[in-house]
Amino acid sequence: IENDAVQVVEGYRGLVFNYLGEHRALGAINGTEGLEYDITETIKLLSGDKIKIGVLSGHEGPTLAQGLTVVKGLLPLYDLVEVNAATPIDAKLRALLIVAPETALSDDELRNIDAFVMNGGNLGVFGGSLKVKQDQTELTATPINSGINRLLEKWGIKMRDEIVADTRCGQAPYRTNFGISIPVAFPPVPVIDFD
Repeated sequence: IENDAVQVVEGYRGLVFNYLGEHRALGAINGTEGLEYDITETIKLLSGDKIKIGVLSGHEGPTLAQGLTVVKGLLPLYDLVEVNAATPIDAKLRALLIVAPETALSDDELRNIDAFVMNGGNLGVFGGSLKVKQDQTELTATPINSGINRLLEKWGIKMRDEIVADTRCGQAPYRTNFGISIPVAFPPVPVIDFD
């Protein structure tokens, strides 16, 4: 009611997309911010076009079955597969992720990863110079030699064995003496803001 006038506005509270007998719904739509992304993601999910991304297997790092299960759930548009880099890497992969390897990559693996990137593949490296371990009483970081710098240094990049600590940090589960996990501030998990 504005200026003693009543106005009726017709609008959509949600959308349903139907495609080949399958349907997906977008819940309440309260504005246009992020709507284009939501629509695009829904169409891609319905059409089955998933982007294939490899995750380096072995080397005692996290795997898709243990340690990276949350990542798989957060990326519904991607088909994450484990990759053994001892053999040539499938050129159909959009990217290869190396996540926290704790043992050294072999010369063959480094050569195959290099060939993948040189042939247009994308590479994401997350860790590989430190092993961070949290016990009930302390946090330790031990330098490791995964060999990843032998690959990165060719491109002018070097991963150092240091930790970034942030006072406005994220949280990590801390196991109490009673066996209960509670979230606590964890300075090695910096908060990154994007403008």
